[in-house]
This record gives sequence, C-alpha cells and structure tokens, in this order.
Amino acid sequence: MTPFWKKHLGDVILISSLSALSLSLALYAALPKGDYSSLQAEITLDGERLKENGLIDLSGYGEEVKSFFIQGKIGEMEIGVKKNAICVLSSSCPSQYCVHQGWISEPGRPIVCAANHIVITILGDAGADIIL
Repeated sequence: MTPFWKKHLGDVILISSLSALSLSLALYAALPKGDYSSLQAEITLDGERLKENGLIDLSGYGEEVKSFFIQGKIGEMEIGVKKNAICVLSSSCPSQYCVHQGWISEPGRPIVCAANHIVITILGDAGADIIL
C-alpha cells in the first residue's frame, strides 16, 4: 500500500497553488486604491485633443452626473462626468462597446470608440499598484 502523500502529491500541490492564488487575489481586491484627487480627462478625435473641451478637471464635479455632447466621425456621443469619473452615456456607433465600458476613474484605462475615432483617457499619476 502506498502512503497518502505519494498517492495524492499532485492534488495537494494543485489545491495549495489555487489557495495561494485565491488569497493573493482577495488581498489585492481588498487593498485601497490610490488617491486620485486631481484627475483630468482628455478627449481626442484622431489623436487631436478636442478644442472645445480640452482637459476636463474631474475633481470639480459632485456625485451628480453632468453630461455634454461631442461630435465623432460618424455621429454624436454623449459623455457623462461626475466626481473623479467619466463615461460614454450614448453613442451613434453600431457596436456600443464604448457605452458598455462604463465609468472609468483610474489613469491608464481608456474608453475607445473605434467607429467615432474617439479616445477618452484619464490623466494623472497612476502611482504604485502595491507597496511592500
């Protein structure tokens, strides 16, 4: 008869690895995100910053959603802005991926509408993801 550990060594390694991965993901999700108190949003059309909007200071808004319209390549888009977040509320594009992206509130996560050639990016210091 073979000992338990020799017979089930692969199972023990697999369960230990999955447990460690689950714990790591739970800790990452529980850690506080960076303090993004002075964020700005940039809206570009074909790589050029839109003149009428320029940079939008996201810290100047309250929790109530304000909206405005911009003109893309194939039609109009409605942009929603609230404190430290921005989203596409409606778009004339066929796929609506930009609308389904939802609110973004961290630097480095753009909203892209390929049909309208619009890119919305939050500018700011992303900082470190984790400090040990």
